[in-house]
Amino acid sequence: MNLFLLLIIVYPLVTILLTAVLWALTRKVSVPLIVTFVVFVLLMFFEYNTTFLIWVLVYTVISLVTSLLLKKRKR
Repeated sequence: MNLFLLLIIVYPLVTILLTAVLWALTRKVSVPLIVTFVVFVLLMFFEYNTTFLIWVLVYTVISLVTSLLLKKRKR
């Protein structure tokens, strides 16, 4: 699969879905953030190089925003 397609479309969608599932299971904002960060850091070490860290931070922010939106929606 094309790397650009993975970075721009697939990984953000997976991040949003994983965050929604983890938030629904735990009802905590921190759990999806930690899991997202750890998964993408491991992916960085095993699949990509250290420049992928920028994308790790982007996906963690996407996870944070998704968690906060779900928390706000719950109220």
